Amino acid sequence: MMGLEFQEATEKPNRVGEIADRLREEIASGRYSVGAKIPTELKLSDIFQVSRSVVREAVASLRAEGLLRSRRGSGVFVERSTARIGPFTLSEHARISTIMEVLEFRIAVETEAAALAAQRSSPSQDEAIFQCNRDIQRALSLGLPTNDADFAFHLAVAEASGNSRFREFLEVMGNNGIPRLAIRGAGSEIAASLEHIFPEHDRIARAIANSDKNGAREAMREHLEASLRRYRDLMHLRPGH
Repeated sequence: MMGLEFQEATEKPNRVGEIADRLREEIASGRYSVGAKIPTELKLSDIFQVSRSVVREAVASLRAEGLLRSRRGSGVFVERSTARIGPFTLSEHARISTIMEVLEFRIAVETEAAALAAQRSSPSQDEAIFQCNRDIQRALSLGLPTNDADFAFHLAVAEASGNSRFREFLEVMGNNGIPRLAIRGAGSEIAASLEHIFPEHDRIARAIANSDKNGAREAMREHLEASLRRYRDLMHLRPGH
């Protein structure tokens, strides 16, 4: 039984990449045109003969590329026929070294956003930050992708800074700022690191709620530097990066 579980865990990242590639091709070919609704998660799992969790991760990777967009209560729709290309766009085949460069840039920006949030946030903004982190914890407990909730947390901190430029910066970056899905096959290699997301974010949220400017700055720095270390460790394990 343990051998079967290990086989499934190692095969899953490859299947996620395969399904994402197929959907990407079908969008580019026009089978799913811009504005069209793609089949449901259940239907796609039947079409590709994979679990719903594999489909969920594949769709999440295409949302990160800007190809798909979820509409609450309506489904997932094609946003564009080609992936968004921008200064912070990370493709599925992004080099880990490139992702580390983005994280280094985020450290320079988001530490100050957190410090300002500690000075300026309102009670409702504090609650929004905590709620985003609870959403992450819920996704982790259910085995769901955490990218969207993770990105929402950082957006909430940027919003609480009172400086719209911080939020604009993150919106330009998009989910590429949360790059776990950008590396084919990386999911199983960094999955263990996900357990650190909630407590690291909790320290940031508490410092902001307590108006602790220096504490918020350092908690954000420690969180992003920890992510940087995890990708550095991954790079050492992977040839060609």
